[in-house]
Amino acid sequence: MIETDLPKNKGIYIRHLIFIVAITTILLSGLAFFSNVQVKKIFLSLVDAEINYSQGLGLGYKFQSASNKMTKAVQHFVETNDSDYLDEYIYELKENTREKAIEKIPSSDDERLLLKLAKAKSDALLLEEFHAIKLMLPDEFFGTRIPQEILNFELTDEEKSLSFSERQEKARQIIFGTMYNTLKDDVNNRVNDYIQLSLSREEVTVTEYTNFMNSSIIFQRIILLSCIFVIIAVLVILYFQVVLILQKYVTDISKDKQLKPRGVFELQYLANMYNVVSENKNNNLRALKRKADLDFLTGVANRGAFEQYVKDYTKSPSTDKGAFMLIDLDNFKKINDTFGHAMGDLVLKKIADILNSTFRNDDFVSRIGGDEFAIWFPDLTEENVHYIVDRINTINKDLILPSREMPSCSLSAGISFFTQGETYKSLYKKADIALYKVKENGRCGCKIFEQ
Repeated sequence: MIETDLPKNKGIYIRHLIFIVAITTILLSGLAFFSNVQVKKIFLSLVDAEINYSQGLGLGYKFQSASNKMTKAVQHFVETNDSDYLDEYIYELKENTREKAIEKIPSSDDERLLLKLAKAKSDALLLEEFHAIKLMLPDEFFGTRIPQEILNFELTDEEKSLSFSERQEKARQIIFGTMYNTLKDDVNNRVNDYIQLSLSREEVTVTEYTNFMNSSIIFQRIILLSCIFVIIAVLVILYFQVVLILQKYVTDISKDKQLKPRGVFELQYLANMYNVVSENKNNNLRALKRKADLDFLTGVANRGAFEQYVKDYTKSPSTDKGAFMLIDLDNFKKINDTFGHAMGDLVLKKIADILNSTFRNDDFVSRIGGDEFAIWFPDLTEENVHYIVDRINTINKDLILPSREMPSCSLSAGISFFTQGETYKSLYKKADIALYKVKENGRCGCKIFEQ
């Protein structure tokens, strides 16, 4: 097949559409870049201000969060004596989260001073917490996981003489007492003051830069809307000219149908190419299946090949018609007994040759065993049954007359017609019933299955 054999295609070239979209995209991108250069300085200044504010605010919350975590951990430890809470407290203590937060604050001196005051109050909290933890630890504790500053905290002789429950109560009074809560409130108030001061400064900066940004944003929106319009237009074209067509092609291919050329030029070309290739493939498959799995004696297809062929053919979603004929050589045993098996083999070969030459090339002839033959007639309907009956009658007229090559014989045939969803087994059974009716009526004939 050469390309000039394909039907002529009309339609939009997808490559032309891509070229137009590319040029439009480049132009709009150029305008967007030009606009971006104009607002770059303003934008970067605003971003820097936002980054400093966000970092400072985040570090302030981080400082407050670390202090609150330590408070909750020591309170839970005192309440439950659960070492997991102690581990959590020690982890936060060793991380030095509060100190690191203050060092990284990118704020003004006034804001940093508020955090340092909060840190001082938080350090005072530490002493209260060390005191409570030491009360909860057993005497002569030498654990390596407890920080040295906690182990070095000295209890009074009176506290050392207390029982564990008394120590725990003492620790509760420290951690939940007025002094501890006052210090805790001071820490949170200083952090909140820092956050409020930082927020006020940021509001002034943001307002100043926002006024400059508004006019630039309007221009950016115009460019954005233009891009959206181009994208929507392209998507609409692609949807109706490509996507819907491809979906239809997939559906038709799954049903083994020919494709109707439509859509963009390339899809029309694809459909025409597929149709030609599919047709050639189907023709080749039919030809190959007829040549494969031949009966060694007669040269026609054997039972296995015939059965598989019919099953594959009838399973196709596009198959809705066809005829199955079962043929029996009448009195074949008598021929073998009278003239010998060599003559019987010769008769079988001759019958196969006659069937092959009598029917169409697309009609699938096979020997399914002994003196039984079967033929599948694709695309044949009951309205055209005379095509089969006339030929069987003609064959029988010739076979009844003996010749030098072979003795007199005849064929009996039963026919069943395919309906959608029918199986090989049911087709065979109906043809066999029709064949039995012929034999009951004296053989040498052909009958169609009737319900």
